[in-house]
Amino acid sequence: PDPTRVDAVQAHAQQHGLLMHKAGIGGNIIRVLVPLVITDAQLQESLTILRNAIEATRA
Repeated sequence: PDPTRVDAVQAHAQQHGLLMHKAGIGGNIIRVLVPLVITDAQLQESLTILRNAIEATRA
């Protein structure tokens, strides 16, 4: 578990327009809430932002 990295991923994603929540007792889980109505393009953009945030925070 790495809550510090989750904080960094969350901050990076937010800077790029993707909002997410931390979850779990240790704050080490990323929780993404996707709307019921979303286009494929919007979903792809969100996943790209999340992937980039995870890659940008790798040690």
